[in-house]
Formats: sequence, C-alpha cells, structure tokens
Amino acid sequence: MSKVGKYILVSFGVVLAAIIILMVMASVFIDPNTYRQQVVELVKKQTGRDLQINGDVSLSLFPWLGIQFKEMQLDGPAGFEPAKFARLRSADIRVAALPLLWGRVDIDQILIDGLNLNLVRTKQGRDNWTFASQQPAEPKTPSEKKPAQESSAMAVIRLGSLTFKDSNILWQDNQSGASFAVKHLGLTLDRLASGELAEFSLVTDLTIAKNPPLPIAINSQLMIDWPQQIAELTAAKIELGEVVITTELKARNIFSAINVNGVVRLKKVSPRALLRTFGVSYHPANKKALKSLKGKMNFSYASEIIKLKNINLALDKAGLTGDMSIGLKNNTGYKFDLQVSNLNTDLYLPAAAEKIPAAPPKSAHTRIRKKTDKEISLPTATLRALQANGKLRLENFRGGGVGFKSIDTNLSANAGLIKLVPFNARLYEGRSRGHIIIDTRKRKPRYVIEQKIKNIQVGDLLKDLEIYKNFQGKGNFDFKLSTTGNKVSSLKKNLNGSFATKLKSGKLIGVDFIRQLREARELLETVQGKQKKHNSRTGNETVYEKLTATGKINNGVITNNDLWLTSPKLQMTGKGTIDLPKNWIYYRLKATYQEKKGIDPIKAPIKIKGPLDDPQIKVEYQKILRKEGEKRLRKEAEKALEKELRKGLENLFRR
Repeated sequence: MSKVGKYILVSFGVVLAAIIILMVMASVFIDPNTYRQQVVELVKKQTGRDLQINGDVSLSLFPWLGIQFKEMQLDGPAGFEPAKFARLRSADIRVAALPLLWGRVDIDQILIDGLNLNLVRTKQGRDNWTFASQQPAEPKTPSEKKPAQESSAMAVIRLGSLTFKDSNILWQDNQSGASFAVKHLGLTLDRLASGELAEFSLVTDLTIAKNPPLPIAINSQLMIDWPQQIAELTAAKIELGEVVITTELKARNIFSAINVNGVVRLKKVSPRALLRTFGVSYHPANKKALKSLKGKMNFSYASEIIKLKNINLALDKAGLTGDMSIGLKNNTGYKFDLQVSNLNTDLYLPAAAEKIPAAPPKSAHTRIRKKTDKEISLPTATLRALQANGKLRLENFRGGGVGFKSIDTNLSANAGLIKLVPFNARLYEGRSRGHIIIDTRKRKPRYVIEQKIKNIQVGDLLKDLEIYKNFQGKGNFDFKLSTTGNKVSSLKKNLNGSFATKLKSGKLIGVDFIRQLREARELLETVQGKQKKHNSRTGNETVYEKLTATGKINNGVITNNDLWLTSPKLQMTGKGTIDLPKNWIYYRLKATYQEKKGIDPIKAPIKIKGPLDDPQIKVEYQKILRKEGEKRLRKEAEKALEKELRKGLENLFRR
C-alpha cells in the first residue's frame, strides 16, 4: 500500500472514531425528554390535535440510532367518540449507525407494542383520520421519481424485524352501520432484504358487527426484489377459524402497474362450522347439506381486473368449474364462463320451525296444498348495481322442486335489468327454448318469461311443482307470461299472457268420465222404463289420446274456450276459467261417449267447479233428465194432438 493510501485510511479512521465518540457523548449528555414540549407543539401545529407523552423518551446514537417512546396518545377531532384517536404503550425503533456512512439503511427493529387505533366515520361522512394543518399547505410540485429510482432506494434498506404486539384496531362507520374490530394483533416480519426470503406471521381475532370473534392466523415466506420490482409470497397458509387457505403469489412491477399471479387452494371445511364461526345461525332442512366445501383456482390481477381461472370448487356433491373476471373500474363488472353440476338448491332451504300434520284429502282428486303468499325477497339494491355478462351451464340441477337435466343460458345484468337470453333447458324428457327477463329498476320487480317446450312429461312437472299430481301426458307447451310483484299473491294477481298446449297419450287419474257417462245412461234408461244390463266399470281414471287447449291470462285469470280431449270412445269439448288469485276453477264440458258402432252415443254435460285444491267434478244429471222429460212431454203432446186431429176428421166425414 502506498503512503498516500495509508494516510487516507488513517484519516478516515480518525474521522470515523471522532464521529463515534461524538455520537456516544450525545447519547449520554442529551436528554430527549427536554424536547418533549417542542414535539407536542409541533404535532399540534401540523395536525391540530393534542399529543400526550406520558412516559419516558430515550435516545441512543451508537451503535444504533434508536428512539424509544412509552405511553403516548393522540386525540381525535372534536365531536368524535371515542375521543382518543390512538394510544401507544411503547415503541422502539433502531437503525444501525455505521452503515449509514455507506448509504445503506440497516434497520435493526421496529417494535410497536400496545397500539390502539380508533377509526370512526360519522353519519354525516366526516372521519377522524384526516389530519388538518392549521397553516395552509404549500403547493406540491409533481414528483419526478421513476419506479426504478424508488426501487433502487429501497434496495439499500434492510429490515431486521418489524413487530406489532397486542394491538387493536376499531373501525366504526356510523354512515353505513358497518363495524369491525381487530383485537390482540400480533405481526412479525423478520429479515427483510432485497432478493432474500423473509418470514412473515400474523395472528389476530376479527369481530365483524356483533358476531363472535373469528381467529385469524397467517404464516408465509416473503421475498421482495426491489431493483427487479418483484415480490413473491410462498408457502402461505391462511387460517380463518376452521377455514384453511394455502396460496403462492408472485407480483411484478410493484412500483408501477402492478400485476399478480398465483394459485389459491381451499382445504376441505364444513360450511356449517364456517357459518357458526361468523355467527350465522342457519339450519338447512336436509341433514346432508353443507357438510363439505373445498376448491382450487388460479388467481391474477392486472390493470384493476381480477381474473379467476380454472376454478374448481366442490360444495357437498355439487361442483363449480370455469373462469371469471372482476373489473374494479369503469363499471366493467363481472364476466364469466361457468359450469355447475349436481346442484340441488332445495337441499339448502331452511328447516321448517314446526311441522303441521297434513289434513286428509277431501276426495280422490288429491291436490297438494301450498302456502300462497310467500315473500319473494330479491336483493334489489345489489342487482341494480350489478354489471355482469357471461355464460352459465347447469347440469343435473334441481330448484323449486323442478329437475333439469341441463340449462344453458347467457346472463347479462345492467343497472337492475337481468336477462337470461337464451334460456334453453332439457327437462322431463323434453326440451325448452326461450328467455327470461327480470327487471328490478322499479320498486316492484317485473318478470317476463317466454318458453316453447317440446315433448315434456307434463304430469311429472306438475307433480314436482306440487300443483297437481293426478295428471299424466306428454307433449308441447308454449307460453308467454309477464307479472309484477314481490309476493306470490301479487305475482298471481298481476299475471298476464297466453298459452297453447298439445298433449298426447295421457291420463286423468282420480276421475273416470266414461263410468260417469255410463251411469248417466243407466239413469236415463231407468227413467225410460228400459232395464238393460251393462258391463260394470271399476276404473278410476280417464285415458286420452290427445288433449289441446289455448288461452289468455288477464290479471291472474286463465280463460280457455277451446279445450278438446279425445280417445277412441270418448270426446270432450269445453271452456272455462281458472282464477289463480282466488284459487278457483270453473269449467263446462260436453262429453260424448260411443261404446260401439251402431249404438247411439251417450251425451252429457259435465261441470267442474270449486277450489283448485279440490274441485267438484260431476255429470249434470238434472239436465239429462230435464231434456228427457221435455222429450217425453213433446211426444205425448204430439200423440194427443194427433188423436184430436183424427177425431176431428172422423166427425167431419160423418157429416
């Protein structure tokens, strides 16, 4: 080494030794508590709030530039409750002194103990975390720092440990009514340096509103490469009560247009236990429902768009797969292409509070009685704000008692107008095509449904809907319906539209029209004085080959004027109304039964009248008898007239 080099090295050592001696002397002879009042006044000047330092303040300058605070609190603005914005039991911040000479920031520790933070928003929208200076702020010039400069500056920072102990955060929004509390927060971040793995852990109890506390624990490894603007979260395990989520995430451009990619896994959990954890009391009627939930998906974020790809979730026996994106700006909303399989929503209906024994059926024409004025509760505020567009396919789906082999639809939602166009389905051995529109833009939702259904087993559908279980038939059913309301009763009252049906090869179970017509014939023969023996018929059903009907619906009243039912020996025509709001049916039918060729057919009127649950179906025998009586009187009158005419003619010729 040259003499010049030795002199430079010695000079540097002397200067460094002098700095160290001065720092040690300063830490010994300078008492930071003497400047306490100046600190309080400075905070008051800058924030307009009062700072209390009730504990000691200590300062160290070598080997660490460090400061310690104890028992500090900062007031909130006037008119807020609680009055204290923040309380701090103690804080200890230490930075290595010597590395600063080489332009490197080596933070030994940041320790925050007993922080209590109260965040409050009033009903008028004021908050207690906005700090107002008593002096007008000087205009700021735009920063010209580039992300690369920021990352280079951060690259020289090393953090030994960041620790929060026994801290609490309270959030109270009096404007929306929302509140949560983070209690007993413990957070540790160890050995954070550019490009190196750091250990991160967090434990706390989260209380939302008045629900029970939810224990939260997070453990992970974190790596940040400041020059490359990369951050990685590896081997992350997040525990929310009994819910366990594992994930790996990688972020790029963390100082500019950040984008994140990774995978998220949900370990198998009991949804019932999860609901209990959040304080939700919910008991589905089916004991096998809400037993298991698990899943996995790929996650990405860029340009304020969250993308979920390769979604694979399983709830009990149901599955959800597909892709989805969520736009966070410019009202871009949700976009999706999802498939749902083996979902039965009826299993998840709440259990009935009390079971009432069903009354015995009043007749053989058994209907299934239902409550008719249930509330149809739609989240209208959410639907009006919803922006969504995507494809949805359901396989082996059941809802509202109706089973679908498949449903294919495109769903769009815009400011409360929800469209399912097209809405195509396979159900009950048939197919349906059409669309469904739900309009929630006004106070009462409006529904429009148009469907063309082909080759459907109508009886099975009516039975599953718990409308009528004594009907069988297969065929076509077209309808256009619209209604408005948020109760079943109002939906019935406001129902309008039209329908057309054409069925074949079916049965009306519980009523035998042929037997009733035979009884009418026997009664007529008795009146006529004829005594004939006929084969008895013991059936309790009416078989038909074809059944057709069209009609209109006006304010819940279905009007049909062209009912036609036919079989080899029976034909029936008629018209009538079904009043859905009053649960009432009234039909008049004309029936013709011809047992054999060459034998006069039996004709009789039939009346159907009464509540839809249990209407009366009867042949109008009195009309048959009245007609027969009129016929006999007419014949007797004709005979009497003929006799009088003959007598008159005889008297005339005798003269």
